[in-house]
Amino acid sequence: MYWREVSKCDAEARQIARPHYSRAKPDSAELGPPGQKIVLVGNDGQQLWGSHRPAPWVKEVKRMDGFDGHSCFIFRRTGGPLASATIREAVALTVKKWGAAPFITYVAIEKVRRKRDPGRCFIKAGFHKAGIRQKTKHGPMLRLEMGLFDVIACYQQP
Repeated sequence: MYWREVSKCDAEARQIARPHYSRAKPDSAELGPPGQKIVLVGNDGQQLWGSHRPAPWVKEVKRMDGFDGHSCFIFRRTGGPLASATIREAVALTVKKWGAAPFITYVAIEKVRRKRDPGRCFIKAGFHKAGIRQKTKHGPMLRLEMGLFDVIACYQQP
């Protein structure tokens, strides 16, 4: 297993996250939005993953985009194993802890290093393009979703 779970306030996780475009305050003491979080750091310290869901015990709290499921609020890779493989493992670990639900993430098209196409590692992991939000503080954001069938396949993968 590549990942180890850490606290949302873990110093190593915050250091890996610091240069990520999603960090509104790079030196804040906690990772992620309000709600429940799972924060994973790669055993080699080269990757970071954050899963999020609104507090399930408060039925009135919903995501602003209306999505009902889990989300990846941060993924950062500076090296280590293939990103698509570690993404699938992070999804599986989230399912193990919270149960199966669809997954969503957003990728800032203009903020990621130039590659063949933004979000490629998520697409290789089983996410699909679900649209683009044009007006955000990070510029255009690619919406990527992984359906329940693919989420369960991540969990069942040996």
